[in-house]
Amino acid sequence: MDIISKVVKRIKNKGVLDTLGLAIHIIQGLADYYLNPFAKRQSRFPKPDYEKIRKDLETSGLEVIPYKVNRGNFYHWLKGTNFPKEYIDSYGEVFVEKALEYYVGAQLLKLQKGDVLIDVAAAHSPWFEIAEHMYGCSAYALDLLFPPGIDGKKIGADATTMPLADGFATKMALHCAYETFEGDADIRLLPEAYRVLAGGGKMVILPLYMHNFYFADSSPLADRRGLDYQGAERVWRDDGHRIRFSRKYSVNVFLERIANNLNGFKLKIYYIENEKGVSKVCYLKFAAVFEK
Repeated sequence: MDIISKVVKRIKNKGVLDTLGLAIHIIQGLADYYLNPFAKRQSRFPKPDYEKIRKDLETSGLEVIPYKVNRGNFYHWLKGTNFPKEYIDSYGEVFVEKALEYYVGAQLLKLQKGDVLIDVAAAHSPWFEIAEHMYGCSAYALDLLFPPGIDGKKIGADATTMPLADGFATKMALHCAYETFEGDADIRLLPEAYRVLAGGGKMVILPLYMHNFYFADSSPLADRRGLDYQGAERVWRDDGHRIRFSRKYSVNVFLERIANNLNGFKLKIYYIENEKGVSKVCYLKFAAVFEK
């Protein structure tokens, strides 16, 4: 669909004034991105000092557990997953990173027969169906993109207000999703997940995006209207992805927002030591497991 067709469709759906407002909003973002010499860009930042982050997490009193991926086991597992070709193609060469997230997440959760799994912020991922086939669990996909309510194995809802009974699930997983929780939704997820999980249940978040300072990156082409950055520095993405909001925690902010608001959860952080040994495109470094 060309740009003119997209504009016409948006005007029909949202109206002229809203479409014009969005256009002005994006132009202002692009002007800052291209013309402001002080604008912060993702590519201009030094890479995170992961070893320092790990040490700072440990010094803060959190349990940080080293984790090494068995490359042979991972690729053997991947051969048996049967991800649809269109899903693989949509990620291109970084599909292996997405697959690694599913693999490590399943291991950390110890998925097994009898589990009830919720893939939170699943979007169009087929993981919930693949997990059922591979592990014998009962799995659901939850996302705001779905029509509200429960339709078979798909749940249309905000993850901070799930239409589910107390203790409904034994396992929850967020794969490359938690960083998009805007405002204080990252904090509000914890008590809701605690409510929906049964006793002994676990929730895994991976990657847990950490950096040496607290920021949120956004694309100048995204609709960022109404965003509450919650004290995070705004950084422009320049990787071509149209992302509205993606949060990166510093250790201090992670402690303040998450580790100090566990609502009864026990927290363990896993430090993946050899993600680049799986593939040079992999970037999974930290994973967080919350246990009820």
